[in-house]
Amino acid sequence: MLYSGVFLLLLTTHTTLDPLTFHELAAKSKDQVIIMEVSSHGLVQQRVEGLEFDYCIFTNIEHEHLDYHNDMESYYLAKQSLFTYLKSNGKAILLSSNEWSERLNTYVTSLGREVIKINGSSPTYTIDIDKIIEQQTGNVFSLTTQMQGEHNINNAAAAFATSVHFGLDPKRVELTLNNFKGIPGRYQLFPLPNSATAVVDYAHTANAFHYILDTVKSQNARMIYHVFGFRGNRDVQKRARMIEMSLKYADRCILTFDDLNGVPAEQMINELENLGAHEKCVIYPDRTEAIKYAWEIAGPGDWIVITGKGNEAYKQSYSLSTKSDIDTLNYLLSTKHSAKPELESLL
Repeated sequence: MLYSGVFLLLLTTHTTLDPLTFHELAAKSKDQVIIMEVSSHGLVQQRVEGLEFDYCIFTNIEHEHLDYHNDMESYYLAKQSLFTYLKSNGKAILLSSNEWSERLNTYVTSLGREVIKINGSSPTYTIDIDKIIEQQTGNVFSLTTQMQGEHNINNAAAAFATSVHFGLDPKRVELTLNNFKGIPGRYQLFPLPNSATAVVDYAHTANAFHYILDTVKSQNARMIYHVFGFRGNRDVQKRARMIEMSLKYADRCILTFDDLNGVPAEQMINELENLGAHEKCVIYPDRTEAIKYAWEIAGPGDWIVITGKGNEAYKQSYSLSTKSDIDTLNYLLSTKHSAKPELESLL
């Protein structure tokens, strides 16, 4: 936020601010453009009341937040409601990947708003591996960034389409994407001293697991060690599917704590034991010890995938006095932690 000639970084507790706080900050700011993430919770709770959007972007919908929305239909309707806040000349950028996005396309069209569609039927743009093709002209632009994976290509495509229709030069947008270094905690890579690689990502659904683990597998990973857990008091219906997806790609699933959110540690351990009853699963409730264990057994060409927290701070205290997954990896790097020979036999 630009305020009185100074850029301010504000810490918040919600993805989408309450309307009073947002309007106050917007009134004080000198920003010409505001980009915000609007959560489904925020839409149901009317946190964007009084706002009109020039552009609304839809990337995907999957089994998530059903502890709050109860079912996929209610979740979809919450997301759909975002597009009622479009200005009369506003545009919707839709990444079409399934029946939900096609349904949303029909709905937004019925509102009389312009739809800029990526993939699907009658698209404005199509994605071809790491390129985006403008269907009317046949012009092709690169979507390559430092953030690998199909999901990041899709996000780059949405950013490209929005920027171009905002009026920016497509070649300039392409160059900006190509030079983009990434976001902390989103497919953030850490080369390790033993020639293994660690990656930290926020992925916390089965579909997100598919994208990141499939990307890692495509890097010719020798072995994949996946460190993750489940958030307490959140959607429990998705947990078994998360385990299933991890087992599909990973050579070892290292189950650990995520945010407990008031759930007793013993209860979460029982949940991990019940869901992780598989020969490829091991349980380390202490998240820093789980990461350390993965580090110790990884060898040259192996990948350690740590998901769920991204760059978020830990809410529990662990044996290592580190504050996040990124901090834990940096601590192990700084201490030149090395693999223990006796653990190599586990491979």
